[in-house]
Amino acid sequence: MENKVLSVLIVDDSPDDAELPVRELRASGYRVKTERVYNLAGMESALQKEKWDLVLSDFTLLQYSAQMALELLKRKKLDTPLIVITRSLSDEDFAAVTAAGARDVIRKNYTGRLVPAIRRELEVAEMRRELEVARKKVKEMEVQHSAMVTGTQEAVCYCHEGMHIEANQAYLNMFGYDSLADLEIIPVLNLIAKNDQKQFKDALKKAARGKLDSSLELEAVRANGDQINIEAVFAPVKMKGEDTIQITFTDISARKATEDRLQYLTQRDALTGLFNRHYFTKELGHALNAVKKEGKAVSLIYFDLYQLEEINNTLGYTVGDGMLLKITKLLKEHLDADSMLARFGDEELTILLPAKDHAAAETLAAELKQALDNANIIAGNQKQKCGCAVGTAQITADMKSVHEAITQAVIKSKGQRPTAKTAAPAAAPEPAPPVAEPPKIESPIEIEPPIAELAVQADLAPASEEPAAATGAGDPLITAALQSNGFRLVYQPIVSMQGETEEMYEVLVRMLGENNELISPGQFIPKAEASGQLVEIDCWVMQRTLEAMTAMAQEGRAVSYFVNVSPMSVGNDALINVVQNGVNNSGIDAHNLVIEMSQPSVAQNIDKVSAFITRMKELGCQISLDNSGPVTETLLKLPRQSVKFLKFDGNVISQLAQSDDKDALTAVMDMAKQLAIRTVATHIEDASALSEIWPYGFDFVQGHYFQQPDADMSYEFAADDETTLSEDGLSTPTWSQ
Repeated sequence: MENKVLSVLIVDDSPDDAELPVRELRASGYRVKTERVYNLAGMESALQKEKWDLVLSDFTLLQYSAQMALELLKRKKLDTPLIVITRSLSDEDFAAVTAAGARDVIRKNYTGRLVPAIRRELEVAEMRRELEVARKKVKEMEVQHSAMVTGTQEAVCYCHEGMHIEANQAYLNMFGYDSLADLEIIPVLNLIAKNDQKQFKDALKKAARGKLDSSLELEAVRANGDQINIEAVFAPVKMKGEDTIQITFTDISARKATEDRLQYLTQRDALTGLFNRHYFTKELGHALNAVKKEGKAVSLIYFDLYQLEEINNTLGYTVGDGMLLKITKLLKEHLDADSMLARFGDEELTILLPAKDHAAAETLAAELKQALDNANIIAGNQKQKCGCAVGTAQITADMKSVHEAITQAVIKSKGQRPTAKTAAPAAAPEPAPPVAEPPKIESPIEIEPPIAELAVQADLAPASEEPAAATGAGDPLITAALQSNGFRLVYQPIVSMQGETEEMYEVLVRMLGENNELISPGQFIPKAEASGQLVEIDCWVMQRTLEAMTAMAQEGRAVSYFVNVSPMSVGNDALINVVQNGVNNSGIDAHNLVIEMSQPSVAQNIDKVSAFITRMKELGCQISLDNSGPVTETLLKLPRQSVKFLKFDGNVISQLAQSDDKDALTAVMDMAKQLAIRTVATHIEDASALSEIWPYGFDFVQGHYFQQPDADMSYEFAADDETTLSEDGLSTPTWSQ
């Protein structure tokens, strides 16, 4: 029963026929207000004094027609739906009247379709009105966006064919110009240092084609010639009817200086400026791998400055430090550019010789020792000598780790110490213990072992292991990682736009490399897919996630985990068993496990996916669709109310926002709200990307702007209003991505 009074204008010269639709509508529960007209004057008068929900018109009247009624509605720019009700109509007339704008044609002697057709057109009319409201809001947002760009502290410019057409004050300040007029005759490229102009030009071309890089770090030139380090983000936009490129610049000079300083400090000894033990060991590990793969000649020299400790103790550290600096300077003068000199310990120096065999290393070591023995070093206002013991070693392919090479060199140096010790001998470095595989689930969260400085292992498998079969055995590196726990989980927070404090993370996977570095999924997932090992990786990820959930539950933390399941694993019995056993045996709340699937792959396998979703829901899990595109049709085909999250790629959102499809995105967001589906915008890399998605009302955001994927789940989710994301504070926020 409809409570609203339906206003219907009937165009018919027969009072009896005009009553037919009225009776049908009232019988269906509508309250109807009608007026009958039968000519142009009558219809004009009726339209003047009343706003009608619907027009019902006979096709042909004595003084009027449905086509004339449609023309009148168009002239008055009214969007009122018109349905033709007639006794008979030829195919030609049907085509003509529908082409003119009639919404439907109903026969008077068969009015069963009348009420459904009217109900449909009323709903469509309401949708059109909502769309018009949305368009007005978008227009208002465009004005707001323009104001936001003008007032933002980020430097923003708009260029067309490489020339400036607009820039905000922050941009003028960054580059040292007084007004936009000064820039309008200057190509944007002229503000970029010559060494970086090619990649900047390439980025502009990509942006014009809609292919965007996340960001670009460059050197720029200010009006006074000073150079600054900047980060540039590109986005194609429409401005004043023209295709333009929006470029957002961030001055990263201070950050770059800090990064360079931090890199120096992590690689260098603070006193001598030489490479430190950690960096030397890392490079020695790379050299060992190069010997194994390419058969290169690599050697090392070890110096034990055994008298230095006594000098420090008797003459003071000022004298000892001065002497050490002069020794390192002397050694540098005798080494070529390819040699790496490092401070391995307090009284130990090492030299990596990447292109010398053992004989050449022995010769060089003798020359260096002779130079040190003959040198008269002034320290503490007097000549000093510092006895040293020297050992050498050649890096060979049969070495299991860098320990062997260092130990060989240390042992050779021992015999050169005088019998009466003038300083405490430096002990040979002890091999670091092998990286142990973490226990299975006594402690449910997997603790990543530290990367020991000296635990750089060889590439070759032990001789006792049999090689993988040439075909059908899977990728050997992935096989080894699966067998030796060679994967790691990292987590990226999913942050509420309304300041909710619930903890939510996406689970991402990385593979450990030969030197314990983390390898991104883009380098091993395609191989796993080709070799059929992707299901095993999915099962590994799911098992470790369930263990992490158990640990969090024991700590009293309700953390939700989004786990991506590949198309190969959907419906796979092994994966289903992992989830079922984890949920049933650990006592965790399965509602906190969100199974994430790619929307395009779901659309291609509806039946298989539907069965999988049903099973996951029976276990209590939630479902998320990722990379959501034309999602409406997919949702309609899946089990009712099965999807709880929709995730949209931030780059796709940005492209839609600048195209004619922005209304489609708004419609999808409205639909999600009606279905109580929560929405997540992903790949939010900076404040500009956040401002792009802001108007659409996403529930959550995710991306490097908030936090990069990390093994530690320590992101501080908003706890009060001060940390809530707001439109006035877009810059507040401190497997395979």
